[in-house]
Amino acid sequence: MNPNPDEVNALLDMQAPVNKKELQTLMGVVTYIDKFAPFLSQSTKSLRSLLKNKVVFEWGENQIRELENSKQNMSRAPILQFYDVEKPVVVSVDSSSKALGAVLLQGGFPVAYASKSLTENQKNWAQI
Repeated sequence: MNPNPDEVNALLDMQAPVNKKELQTLMGVVTYIDKFAPFLSQSTKSLRSLLKNKVVFEWGENQIRELENSKQNMSRAPILQFYDVEKPVVVSVDSSSKALGAVLLQGGFPVAYASKSLTENQKNWAQI
């Protein structure tokens, strides 16, 4: 299973945002096709940080790099396998003090990816 080529092309054609509203639109497209890209929450950290309240929107080198990396990761994301109810599954998870990630595997091949950045409150929770 591949990401929809129209959605990938929409992401690749998007220009760098010039304000928070445009960044929200961009992140909506990225999030919509995130199941095809591993580690998305970590690879878009500085982009998401610009969306926080009371943060001045300043588009810099980190954001340019993350945007280009995200575009490349989305356009060449691994092909996902279709889920087969007859095959056993393996859920592989990982976490850090900043994010969580998971992949659902069947026969050693990815079926779906998931990632989540932790909120400031969640970062204070115990990691056991």
